[in-house]
Amino acid sequence: MLEKLNTIENYRHILLQTDSRTFANASALYSYFLQLHKKVSLYTTEPLAKNLSYLAWYEKCRETPNTSAEVVIEVSEDVEVLYSFFKKQETKINVKMATALYSGLYISSEAFQSEECNGTTFALASELIASGAEYLKVREAILFRDSLALVRLKAKLFDGLLLTENARHAKLFLEEKDLLRTGANYEDAFIVMKEALKIVHVQEVTLYDAQTKKIINNIQGNKI
Repeated sequence: MLEKLNTIENYRHILLQTDSRTFANASALYSYFLQLHKKVSLYTTEPLAKNLSYLAWYEKCRETPNTSAEVVIEVSEDVEVLYSFFKKQETKINVKMATALYSGLYISSEAFQSEECNGTTFALASELIASGAEYLKVREAILFRDSLALVRLKAKLFDGLLLTENARHAKLFLEEKDLLRTGANYEDAFIVMKEALKIVHVQEVTLYDAQTKKIINNIQGNKI
């Protein structure tokens, strides 16, 4: 991503490729390119999570790419790298950008509870708040609001949850039709997996295809 950002002056129309995990950074980049008077398009490879709708430019995101763009930038979820780039460019971090970057930091750090959080993480959060990040809005949207699709999928997966190995291993079973019926996606399923990891004694969660019994995803405590 950085390689293309460093040559961005060569392009007039930029396409940002994103998804739910990287949209916060894409939102900040969208604002940045507008400051440079560039034409920007947003393309998501999956339906964006509804709880991200408070972020600027959410409504601009399309599920089909704009083929007239001169360059495609696949947005990463590394907030620290992107913020360092903005600082190097002496970019004015406005409220929209600060809120977006803070959101990315909040999401990637598991609400600042991840083992990867360090002094740099909290220092960056403090700088973004000083720049006007609406941190209370972020906290409410990410931590306290689930989409209806997620709530429905959670009920379906938890209803069929199986505990093995003395309740240390939680097994969830997902059918493709579950996603169609609930309107959820695999990102929602991953959120449900993390919820299952909070169950007493559970140390590992595996998501299986209900039909083939193949593993779709697996997470273990302190390794997500």
